Amino acid sequence: MLALFSLCESELQMCGADCAAHLNNIETHLHQMQKLALGEKESLNVLLDECISLLMEANGNGSILNALRQKLEETGLLIEREKVNKKLEVVFFPYKVAMSDSLKTIYLAAKEDPSCDAYWCPIPYYDRNADLSLGQCHYEGNQYSDEFQITDWQAYDPEIRHPDIIFTHYAYDECNYVTTIHPLYYSSRLKNFTNLLVYIDYGLTMWVWRRLPKEWSEVGYFTPAYWNSDLIVTYSKEFASVLALHMRWIGKLNDEASKRAASKIVPLGSAKFDVVLRAKREDYVMPDAWRDIINGRRIVLYNTSLHGLLKESDVFLKEIIEVIEAALKNEDVVLWWRPHPLMENTLRTMRPELVRGIHEIVETFKEQKWGIYDETDDLHRAISWSDACLTNESSLAWLYLASGKPFTVLNENWRLQSPQFDDGEDFTAPLRCRINNMRAGSGANPYPDSDDWNWCVWWPNFSTEDYLHNIHYNHFLDRFFHFVVHREVYPEAEEYQKLQLQILHDFVENADGTAGDKIYDFCRQRAMLKTGNM
Repeated sequence: MLALFSLCESELQMCGADCAAHLNNIETHLHQMQKLALGEKESLNVLLDECISLLMEANGNGSILNALRQKLEETGLLIEREKVNKKLEVVFFPYKVAMSDSLKTIYLAAKEDPSCDAYWCPIPYYDRNADLSLGQCHYEGNQYSDEFQITDWQAYDPEIRHPDIIFTHYAYDECNYVTTIHPLYYSSRLKNFTNLLVYIDYGLTMWVWRRLPKEWSEVGYFTPAYWNSDLIVTYSKEFASVLALHMRWIGKLNDEASKRAASKIVPLGSAKFDVVLRAKREDYVMPDAWRDIINGRRIVLYNTSLHGLLKESDVFLKEIIEVIEAALKNEDVVLWWRPHPLMENTLRTMRPELVRGIHEIVETFKEQKWGIYDETDDLHRAISWSDACLTNESSLAWLYLASGKPFTVLNENWRLQSPQFDDGEDFTAPLRCRINNMRAGSGANPYPDSDDWNWCVWWPNFSTEDYLHNIHYNHFLDRFFHFVVHREVYPEAEEYQKLQLQILHDFVENADGTAGDKIYDFCRQRAMLKTGNM
């Protein structure tokens, strides 16, 4: 702001008989200063307004020019005083409400810091057309709760304000084929306008590879935000070490560049866990229509992820039908179905052949009131209210781990039916198998016969020793639902829950609801070091 003020002074000194051009330049600088003064003391905004008013009648009028000069001097003195006590400026750029849980508690920590000006600035995003051009524009800035103080994205220009820290959770820049944020907010651009660009890793991967997975090298797992950010915040030490290793391989980095890449990956946990750990059922409103459908039954959250849609498209519809049918057979269970927030866009853009089939199932599910079809932005209401969860490979698996409630990952293995394993009709055998696996290595269980990768959530429907023989349990969903409804008849249920929470604490950093505080504090310290204020 001081630089702009100096430009105003210089232009004013050059005003003579014909000073219209110089006054126009001064007006431009003053408007830029007003943008920078967003959220500053009212006295500064008043002075800037008075300067602009004088400009309207200053051309060629010596007395008004003198008044303008005096008013600018007052403005400069106030700016100098404010500079001494300048707060850290931090801005968050979420785009979808449903995905903002990855930033929420970091923002709340910044907002509570008296030495920080924190801005929550939701930005527009676009659907992609089939030819990848920008389609319909969406803006969800009016959908946040009162916890968030919304800043209009059109009133906050990072190029002018140059905040100390920018937080983003969008990784792809122009590389996303389904949706994209406004191009003004790509990481390749934002990195030029801040002292510290922080990418908060949105995903919570279930897998940790020591070797380089083929799909990472083929599709480019490391999207632009990984390379453009000054800090990458992830949830576990194991995953951070693997990211650093793979960035070196993929980027063909030399030793020095490799060290720099590794140093910017910091395992501090995830704000998403904070939201789960802090949430209570009473925090969330349940619509009366949904209460009528539930009618006192156990709630099983069913999450259809993009992973299942894209990786296993040929069986995606089959899985949905099987899950619905299994739930309808059990009168004590109701299904709470949440599609991924981008499922509709992804279907239309990348799997158009599935659109009709999915729509028919969804419409029938809603019309027949077979359960709750939840398209809202509030994932955490579903986690809080549900008693168990079925999900494809998804970040939701890790989040549900933090709830302590049972869940099952529906990957391709659960559908294999040959050979089969009976051993009873309830969940005793699968539960004992799971407990044995959980005892074996907690959160970082090694994949059978391989030192190269870990299965972070060991959750298949088969035992470790039988993996290579493809032994699976008959009627697995029926048995799982029995466990959900009748946990009291399973003596191992309590140990199961304790081991599940132990996995969380073994593998996830700051898994006690403080991740947002720790992330903000770390980034604040790093930003102050870069600006020389420490």
